[in-house]
Amino acid sequence: MKKSVLNILFIGILTMCLTGCGSNSSKPNTNDVVADLNKLMSDCVSQNDIANCKRNDKFQAYLDTYSNYSLLNASDNEFTTKPQEPNSLFSYGASTGGMCGYNNILIYSEDGDSYYSVSMSCEKVDSVPNFENATELK
Repeated sequence: MKKSVLNILFIGILTMCLTGCGSNSSKPNTNDVVADLNKLMSDCVSQNDIANCKRNDKFQAYLDTYSNYSLLNASDNEFTTKPQEPNSLFSYGASTGGMCGYNNILIYSEDGDSYYSVSMSCEKVDSVPNFENATELK
């Protein structure tokens, strides 16, 4: 009898530990966004030809497939407000251009339904970017 009670208690505690107490939809902090994007870019480069990761449209497709992030736009200027229509932001030229032709990208995170302006730097125009700083847009 004691064994079965201990087994049930053990299973209950194990279940609680495995499921966790938080929600998966919690909003990532800005440091997490930068770290996640740099990891995703590194993973993209290791899985694909570098040309498939340094273009806005290709990295956008990679993010849509392998993460909860979406690349919505790229600009020389920092983004300061949330977009009104997130599905129609990229113009054709910007969407197919190289990411290193810009200084900032606009990222949407499904986790927490939040938008981030992310600054980036590149060694050369035809290299992959290094994401440096994220600012959550209100």
